[in-house]
Amino acid sequence: MLKYFTFAAVGLSTLMLPMAAQAGELTQREIHQERRIAQGVKSGELNPQELRNLQRREASIAAQRFRFAHNGNGLQPWERRIVNQRLDNVSHSIYKDKHD
Repeated sequence: MLKYFTFAAVGLSTLMLPMAAQAGELTQREIHQERRIAQGVKSGELNPQELRNLQRREASIAAQRFRFAHNGNGLQPWERRIVNQRLDNVSHSIYKDKHD
C-alpha cells in the first residue's frame, strides 16, 4: 500500500513542478500535507480507505490548481483563495483521520 502512495506522491509532485514558481506557498503546503499523510500511513494512524480519500482530494486540488495556473494569466487572488480553502479542509481531515 505504501508503494502506491509513494507513486501517487511522485505523480502529484511532477504535476506541480511547473507551477512552483507561480505559487511556492501552495506547493509547500501540498508537499507538507503529503508528508503528513505518508507519516500517518507509516505509523498506522491512517487506514487504506482514509488514505484513498485523502489522495483523491489532494489530486483534485492539484488538478484544479493546474487548470487555474494554465488559464493564461497564472493564479489570480480568488483562485489562490479557493485552493487555500480546499487545502485547509484537507489539512483538517488529515488531523481528524489520524486522531480518530
